[in-house]
Amino acid sequence: MTGVQTCALPICVGSIQLRPVEREGKIEHVRMISLSLTLNHQVIDGAPGARFLRELVKAIESFKEPQHKE
Repeated sequence: MTGVQTCALPICVGSIQLRPVEREGKIEHVRMISLSLTLNHQVIDGAPGARFLRELVKAIESFKEPQHKE
């Protein structure tokens, strides 16, 4: 295996879709994307990849758009 093969971590992002979710007993439609991560299991197991995706999800969920100053 080459260094390039061991470091490749392709992340696939699906399209943004409105999906129904329950929040406090009410149904709301929220924007969602699907994420998937491909790892070479000869080099690393899935646990670090799962932790990475969990942190990525936290960062996306807590993202605040910058306020534009006029």
